Amino acid sequence: MATPRSKGAPEVALGFAPGQCRWLASSMEMQSLLSGLFAGVVIGLIARILVPSMQPIGCLLTIFIGIVGAAGGIALSTGLGWGDSFWLTFITQIVIATILVSFVAALFRKGTA
Repeated sequence: MATPRSKGAPEVALGFAPGQCRWLASSMEMQSLLSGLFAGVVIGLIARILVPSMQPIGCLLTIFIGIVGAAGGIALSTGLGWGDSFWLTFITQIVIATILVSFVAALFRKGTA
C-alpha cells in the first residue's frame, strides 16, 4: 500500500519544524566522514600487515588505500550479492586493500640495479 506524499519541506514530513533538522544532517555527515576515515585506517593497517615486505608508503597513503579498498569491497560485495554479510564484505575489503598496498608499494620501491 502506497503512503501518501506530504507536501512541503522534508523536515515537515518527518514532523520537525522547518530548519530544526539541519544540525542532524550535518552531524550525520560528520559521523559518516569519521567512520569512513576509521574504516580506512583499520583496513589499510590490516592490509599493510598482510603484505610481507617493507612498504615504502606513508600513513596518509595507507589510509587512502584503506578507504579505496573499503569502498571497492562494498561495491564488489553488493554487486556479487554479499552485501548482507558483514564478514564476507570485510574480507573482500581487506583483500582489495592488500592488492592495492602490494601494487602501490611496488610502484614506490626503488629499483635495485
